[in-house]
Amino acid sequence: MVSTVLSEPRLQVANNGRYIVRIVRVQARMAMTADHYTYRVTWSAENGEYVGLCAEFPSLSWLGQTQEAAFGGIRALVAEVVEDMLGSHETPPEPMADRMAGQPDR
Repeated sequence: MVSTVLSEPRLQVANNGRYIVRIVRVQARMAMTADHYTYRVTWSAENGEYVGLCAEFPSLSWLGQTQEAAFGGIRALVAEVVEDMLGSHETPPEPMADRMAGQPDR
């Protein structure tokens, strides 16, 4: 099947008229996944700055002069890593909040 990419980067039209929105789905899944992760910001006495952390990505961190900078930095970093993983056909870790959503209340 031959397809043509339109000027709109999110939309691809196949020659049979069907719309394929793969890129939109990947972007939406990436944004949703990154938004669902568990983040924490704490003070690092060692670095003299706030450090942003993500529970699902324990190897990632982001230093910032303010809590907001550390939080924004770690969220952006996680979103970038998730996008890279999806682009490489890897499966990002499932957000803790999504894992617990199906469990009954205790």
